[in-house]
Amino acid sequence: MLNDEKKSDRIDTEAARWVLRIESGLSVDEEKGFAVWLASDPRHELALEAHEETWARFAPLAEESVKWTPLTGPGDRESK
Repeated sequence: MLNDEKKSDRIDTEAARWVLRIESGLSVDEEKGFAVWLASDPRHELALEAHEETWARFAPLAEESVKWTPLTGPGDRESK
């Protein structure tokens, strides 16, 4: 059972990394590696879809954060 949990955690981590890499753009070699990874276990596609859904839900927040002016000190909050 523990090995199944470790494998599941590993698949989940790999899927999350693939989503980030895909978002950044894959090279031809990376595309091939991704295709091999995706085809090697049916759980990979499920994990990837879950992370893509999460990414899609949080992407608008990332876009909004670009518009925010960062605070530089404790007094900035009151002065804005």
